[in-house]
Amino acid sequence: MGKRIHIIDDDSFMLKLLEVSLGKRGFDVTCTLDSYQIFDLVDNLPDLFLIDVVLPGLNGLETCKWVKAQNPNVPVIILSATPGLSVLSKRVSADDYLEKPFKLSTLLEKINRCLDAATAGTMY
Repeated sequence: MGKRIHIIDDDSFMLKLLEVSLGKRGFDVTCTLDSYQIFDLVDNLPDLFLIDVVLPGLNGLETCKWVKAQNPNVPVIILSATPGLSVLSKRVSADDYLEKPFKLSTLLEKINRCLDAATAGTMY
């Protein structure tokens, strides 16, 4: 089984697109439309999170802070069209960010880099 990725985005089309695209590349992908369901994952965190900033309930930045409080070694990549994403993602200790719209190849590079760094214990 591949590395587990959990995606949180309020856009169901984006979720399905990423779920299928990443699944075809060997990742085990789960998705939620809001951040509240993340609390169900506390005992079984995935290998990586992809989190949109604008979400119902906790926004993506608050969700990232929660993930990092549970386990700082689980990589989080923030995905959003929100301006100033590089500064915002650093404030919440996200491992990387990607502005929407993006190329799947760029996302895959960031995912693999974060997973490799987490495996090596060299998160940046």
